[in-house]
Amino acid sequence: MILTMHGIPFATSLLFEKRNFWRWPMSRSIRFENELTIHKISENIPILSDALNTWDSVTIDIMNVRKMDVAAVQMLIAAKKESQKTGKELTVRFSAAATDLLTLIGVRL
Repeated sequence: MILTMHGIPFATSLLFEKRNFWRWPMSRSIRFENELTIHKISENIPILSDALNTWDSVTIDIMNVRKMDVAAVQMLIAAKKESQKTGKELTVRFSAAATDLLTLIGVRL
């Protein structure tokens, strides 16, 4: 589909839904700071769940996280699998501390 704006054509990446309307692909970013624990993730499950159900692309930013627990990593793995199952894109941006922990336990997201 080619749309025009002020007579100038531009390409779009519109997605057609089963409900027969066009919508723009959307993305959402969720940021965690300092610590990423199971408690922090459980507090934000409604936000994460809503983001995975609503947006086409979700980015979880843990660049400023200094401490993580293994249960939080398990929740990230579950969120990644859920997004793959529903056809959504989940991207996780890691800090150095998070990368070290994931390497230590042998997990690759």
